[in-house]
Amino acid sequence: MIVFNGKCSDDFGVIVEHYPSIVFPEKKIITYEIPGRNGTMVLDEGAFANYDQSYDVFFDAKDKGGLNAVIPQIASWLLACSGYQRLEDSYTPDFYRKAYVNNAHEFLSYFHEYGRGKLTFNCQPERYYKSGEKAIEVLNGQTLYNPTDFKACPIYDFSNYSTRNNIKIMLTENGVTRSFNIKPQYYYNDSRGNIIDVKNFNIPTNSFEGNFEDLKLGKETTITWDGNMSSIKIIPNWWTI
Repeated sequence: MIVFNGKCSDDFGVIVEHYPSIVFPEKKIITYEIPGRNGTMVLDEGAFANYDQSYDVFFDAKDKGGLNAVIPQIASWLLACSGYQRLEDSYTPDFYRKAYVNNAHEFLSYFHEYGRGKLTFNCQPERYYKSGEKAIEVLNGQTLYNPTDFKACPIYDFSNYSTRNNIKIMLTENGVTRSFNIKPQYYYNDSRGNIIDVKNFNIPTNSFEGNFEDLKLGKETTITWDGNMSSIKIIPNWWTI
């Protein structure tokens, strides 16, 4: 079963025929050949490329008006939306991905009532834990444990705090402390390097001091702050590949 853009493949009589291939994203690496030097020089960008996830599917449109009625509905489901959409399947129920569809599809027709083909989604490299969507109330000095080896890009929720004074947040990992200053009337979302104003979704220009890398959560990250807040909320967005 596939769920894309909030709609399920079952609604269209689409049946995934077998377990899909497991695909890892390609790592972004730049290689250099230097004359007179053995081997290849490698520059690791620390990032991953998009990849295609395909599903071999069978259509049962006999009771849905035939393929001529169902195929346009499937095309609308996959192609009418804009940009990345949430992608889930029943084969990895603990995860979701962000994907889009832009490729052409060709389907074999059997008596205009049944069909067979392949659905292909272009996915971002992150495979997000659904458990990481839940907000965690964090106490001053508490340690968060990342279930993966990939640094998570969390959402820091300070919307319930009325103070307009800057608060210094410190994240400590492996004895190294990173710090940044924030204005607590904003959400802070580092997933794509954005700072988001809750009220009107404008990007404040002076609400953050620090490096965006400082916001990320490693394997074991202890969170402290110098304000008088008893706790803050964090949506960790744990992910793997």
